[in-house]
Amino acid sequence: MAQQAEDSASEETTLLEEVIVRGVRQSQAKAIDIKRDSDRIVDSIVAEDIGKLPDLTITDSLQRVTGVQINREANEGTSLNIRGMPQVLTTLNGEQFLSPWSITGIGANYSDIPAGMISGVDVYKSQSASMVAGGISGVVDLKTLSPLAMEEGVTANLRAEGSFGDRSKDETKPDGSTGTRDPDYNVSGFFGYKFNDDLAFNAGLFSSESYNANYSMNHDSRFAFLDRQNGTPTDPLDFDGDGDLVNDWYLVPETYGASSSFVTREREGGSVSIEWQLTDNFRLRGDAFYTEMEQYDRGVRVAFNAKSAVSSYQVNGTPGTESDLYDALEDGSVFNEAGQFSYVEEAGQAQTVTIHSLQVADVLAPDFTTTSSNNINRTAALNTNVQLDYTNHDNLTVTARYIYAEAEKRYRQASLQQGTPAWEWVDVDGIPGKDPIDPYAVTVDYTGDYPSFNFDKDVSDADLLGRYQAIATGNNTEGLLNVARVDANFEFDNGGFFESVDFGVRYGVREADYTEFFYVTPTQRYANDQRIPIDKRNQLYSGNRIWQRYPDWRLFNYDDEPAELIEAGLYNNGFTAADTSVFTDFGPFSGFEGGVSSVDPAQWDSPLEFMNRLYPGTRTVEDPSYAYNVEEASAEVFGQLNFGSESGLFGIPYSGNVGLKVMQTDRTVERNTVPEVLDVFNSIGAVDYQKLAFVYDIETKERSFTQYLPSFNLNMFPSEDVVVRFAAARTTSRNDLQNVGSGLFLWYSQCEKTDENGERVLIVDSAGNLVGETVTCVGGGSDNGNIDIDPWIADVYNTSAEWYFDENAIVGLGLFYMDVDTSVRSFQEQRNFVDGDGIDRGRTGNVWATENASGSSLYGVEFGYRQPFTFLPSFLSSTGIEFNYTYSQSESDEKDLEGNTLPLQSNSEHQSNLILWYDHAGFNARVAYNWRSDEYVQPVGLSPGGEAINLATWAEPAGYLDLSLSYWINEHVSVYLNGTNLTATDRRNYAQYEDQLQSINVQERRYAAGFTLTF
Repeated sequence: MAQQAEDSASEETTLLEEVIVRGVRQSQAKAIDIKRDSDRIVDSIVAEDIGKLPDLTITDSLQRVTGVQINREANEGTSLNIRGMPQVLTTLNGEQFLSPWSITGIGANYSDIPAGMISGVDVYKSQSASMVAGGISGVVDLKTLSPLAMEEGVTANLRAEGSFGDRSKDETKPDGSTGTRDPDYNVSGFFGYKFNDDLAFNAGLFSSESYNANYSMNHDSRFAFLDRQNGTPTDPLDFDGDGDLVNDWYLVPETYGASSSFVTREREGGSVSIEWQLTDNFRLRGDAFYTEMEQYDRGVRVAFNAKSAVSSYQVNGTPGTESDLYDALEDGSVFNEAGQFSYVEEAGQAQTVTIHSLQVADVLAPDFTTTSSNNINRTAALNTNVQLDYTNHDNLTVTARYIYAEAEKRYRQASLQQGTPAWEWVDVDGIPGKDPIDPYAVTVDYTGDYPSFNFDKDVSDADLLGRYQAIATGNNTEGLLNVARVDANFEFDNGGFFESVDFGVRYGVREADYTEFFYVTPTQRYANDQRIPIDKRNQLYSGNRIWQRYPDWRLFNYDDEPAELIEAGLYNNGFTAADTSVFTDFGPFSGFEGGVSSVDPAQWDSPLEFMNRLYPGTRTVEDPSYAYNVEEASAEVFGQLNFGSESGLFGIPYSGNVGLKVMQTDRTVERNTVPEVLDVFNSIGAVDYQKLAFVYDIETKERSFTQYLPSFNLNMFPSEDVVVRFAAARTTSRNDLQNVGSGLFLWYSQCEKTDENGERVLIVDSAGNLVGETVTCVGGGSDNGNIDIDPWIADVYNTSAEWYFDENAIVGLGLFYMDVDTSVRSFQEQRNFVDGDGIDRGRTGNVWATENASGSSLYGVEFGYRQPFTFLPSFLSSTGIEFNYTYSQSESDEKDLEGNTLPLQSNSEHQSNLILWYDHAGFNARVAYNWRSDEYVQPVGLSPGGEAINLATWAEPAGYLDLSLSYWINEHVSVYLNGTNLTATDRRNYAQYEDQLQSINVQERRYAAGFTLTF
């Protein structure tokens, strides 16, 4: 019994040392110890104090780890990849958990997880059979504080923090004046009590609110001056002056504009853990973690439409030219020669064209719109764990765990467009037919640090932008997770080669349920058309045909509405230009200093309420074509032999393990199939693009598959301060359930209506003119759900050498190779669809789908160096350094338009971190710089002349500088100051060519100050 007590005390001391440390020096030292003692290749982060990771967020800390690259959204790190691959499993205390932002996926969105709940993070780059399967390139394990690891008595911590961003600190008040916002806050508390060596508990609470400025510009690149819709690009204006009007192609955006949004996040949550040593042999632990968040992304977007030229719109009965040719550019536009592209045209002739990138755009835009929007997310997650540990204090340990988790995400997107849409029928000039449009002359200059705009109209005038349309949609995602597992370790006492064996079983069920809906308005009216009976013209439809997903545009001035609509009973909702305001804050994008007319996006905080103000009777209706339910049940069994030898191989001691995990997955998918042609008997709505099906079939599919995942880890110890590691494993990553369950969804446009002989159908419009009839046709769609999609599978090989050349110091070098046998990708395929009238006119649309791909690989090298400079004189002995570098080269089976093989998405070839720190007498200072080279983001699919090609979207190289200062006033009180992104680095993407802008996301500097009380 005395020996058992001694063992227990020793174990608790070790646990305590792993999680309760203070200062950057001790944090780094413990991370080195974890790496050295591990039987796998791992890098770790250890909290500098209870609830205080080295950085403000988990992702900011993780980006310091060798080979980890993070993604930022609205100035917050959200997700990551390891060594260039995002197929990373995140676990909580060694088991799967649910994150509301990734219910259908396996990766976590780290904005869901408060840093104050986490005591440390392990990043595993080699895997063993005993680990939870699910990560290709690695596993990130988030660790919380074990109650019995605390000191006896009370352990308590209170942390309060205020922060602000250099762009979001200012605000415009309702009276038009400007001021400074109250700072954001982050408050957390931790209380734990250890009664004795047998019983302890802890609990934590947190609350935070943040406000981030998010200025952005997103341009989907297209080829200009198509000879027909979806046709071949031309050069009618001969921009390069070479006289060739055929073989010069020009990249342009569909719209020219910018966005300004401000993201408010309100988070609350808590955790509770209890641990009880029931007997000498049994220990029971229970954990519960709850988080919830409300996020409002309120913003204003401006856009000059350039998809069609002014000439494409009819004038007083004279038909316009063909639309959607991206032909709004004028003489004076400036391009650079970017590259060449070779292809085979439809006639079979090989062609080589020169592609030009846009530098200055002179545009005659048919219309201009502002969009006041609010993207609302409400999330919540509950993750629980019950764990029973058994040991006979000799050679057997057994752990039984049950995990239950549930998560939900409620998303609402609402927007009010304001402007003068060019396609809107206006006839007030006394001449029969649609009046001429009044275009916008705008110049956009991309040659500066940020694009600048120059235009000729006062877009702050609500009378100029006199029409509006409000649209709202939403979706709900719910997830459930149930896991039961038993793991055991049996130690052999024969002193042989095999020292012990790990074995276990695990059964887990993951379920996701997704629905999507529209806010529909009772506003559909009969057209003012000679084919409509006179008594019905302009009147509301009756029954289910009255509903609209996209309400007709209204005028702010009700008296200016067409008299026939007013006579037909058009409702006066009282919404006027007086309800608009002038918005001026577009950050670094110049040209909008005079402001634009818009609506306060906060009015959309309750979408249903605001929609009913504009369109009384609005309600929500689900779109069954989006809905799906997926359940994946996996049964796993593993065995792992642990071996070692002191005498070693050629005198070199070694240890390691070899194992096999067998995993069977049973997949069940339920989704809806709607009729190909919607009519009054199976849908609501009267116009094709407004319809929503209410008749549908439920399709159920099932599939099962088995995976065999072997693993091997060998650690050799040629000297006391050197470890050489070799590892190989077959790894897998579960599918995103959206790519398993989602169904076919189509978007629509208007096409020429022809008869059985291919002749254009002509009709008489309301002015008595003979015009061509149109019909709703499929413009494209998505059909990403595929029950037969296989998970990612790869063979991963690692080797590393670690030299612990001094106390708390390490130099390490690692090589890795990932042979991806099976991957998942999205692609576009052309499919044939009937038109809205049910007639097949041979039209096709590009549909995004999901398929398995193979043949990709990734390889590279890592280097890491950490050392405290204790050998230096004076104050320099309290300094230290951390430096790491990762080279990651990958190849996929995708190629860009020049035939270059593209890497795996989200991969940067080079990545590095440099951290310098000072730690003395309670004062800590740390400056950290993170840099990554160009990152491959995704392809942009284009099809000039029917030839499907990919423009590769790349993110420019980016470096981030952070600073952290803290001081322990005494053993209980500390204060700190942090600055993140001090370089004000933006995220900039380009399309194929470095001077062809695709998008900019402006990211601000953030500053935080706070204090901690620890007892």
